[in-house]
Amino acid sequence: MNYQKILKKEGIELVSTLKQEKIDSVAKKVSKKICSTFPEHNLNQHDIYTALSKTKMYFADFNTQNIGAKYYYKNQSIFFNRNYNSKKLSDLSIHECIHFIQEKRNTNGSLKRFGLYNLNSLKPSGLAINEAAVQLMSVKVNKIKPDYVKYYGLNILTPSPDYYPVQCALLNQIAFFIGTFPIFHSTLYSDDVFKTTFSTKTSSNIFKYIENSFDLIEIYEDKLSKLLYTLSTNNDSMIAKKLNKKIESLKEIISNTILNTQEIILKECFKSEIKNVRDLNTINSIRKKLIEFKELLIQKDYYDFYNIFCGEVLGKLHEKEEFIKNYGIKYYFNDDNQYLPIIYKQKYGINFFINIFSKVKKLFQSESNTNLD
Repeated sequence: MNYQKILKKEGIELVSTLKQEKIDSVAKKVSKKICSTFPEHNLNQHDIYTALSKTKMYFADFNTQNIGAKYYYKNQSIFFNRNYNSKKLSDLSIHECIHFIQEKRNTNGSLKRFGLYNLNSLKPSGLAINEAAVQLMSVKVNKIKPDYVKYYGLNILTPSPDYYPVQCALLNQIAFFIGTFPIFHSTLYSDDVFKTTFSTKTSSNIFKYIENSFDLIEIYEDKLSKLLYTLSTNNDSMIAKKLNKKIESLKEIISNTILNTQEIILKECFKSEIKNVRDLNTINSIRKKLIEFKELLIQKDYYDFYNIFCGEVLGKLHEKEEFIKNYGIKYYFNDDNQYLPIIYKQKYGINFFINIFSKVKKLFQSESNTNLD
């Protein structure tokens, strides 16, 4: 199979090659933007420029119209949608160039790790959360303002309204508790700083659950995209009715998965905050966080989880406050183990995914018979 056919299987149809002068220009602007936006990560602008200037770049057509650029890791090339020629290529390439920077290869040249996406295991993981992290960095570089969007019946304030809006909103919620530094550091350097930081805040099981949830959301969205495409090319009313039913059911599954993920982030992170209360100032700080987080909350009509949750947290904080006022910090810590039954402790993981997969299986069990894929 020749190179053109390989690309076509990836949804890329080669049009032309960028001249070296243009590649150098893109490399210079991108390396400067990335390094100036993230000075705390000690990136070497000269090294990034040198590496990018040696990267092959092309204009191409894509089978998905909203793609502006794409990094193809198998031959370390960047492809630009030729319909976006009028736009600044440096802006379009930020996401793809971060992919280029983050890749880590084995001695034989095979891809080992891609930021938060770990391929060096029996079961690769973290693909979706890595895309969200790269996009969070991209919107920061390009100074894109957060905006409200509506997907799956959910109202979402997202840092990235156009690309990975849901995933970026959820990852932004995590950043609210641990900051962006560990997320961006692991995205750039392909290490476990983010995993360790978030696991320390919550637990390794919760980190894995969140990672899997991001992957699930992406899987469902890909499936939804295929169903919508099939619907748009279908002329049979009976088939269209079945497709619409599947589409609505899948949207509900995606919505529930998003809200479940949000609730776990909230419960586990605030549980950690409360557990580490040290004084009255910390208690006031947590109360302030409850108010501030509401802006990041993914919501829908009649969704009362946050109000109930806030009531529970404020109740626990009041108990702690009264205890410290009455007995002092010393006694508070002496009785720490017996005094901190904080927030409802729920086990997350296998049961949720079993339920979700059973729903998906039922939803699509007749699909193979109708040949709608």
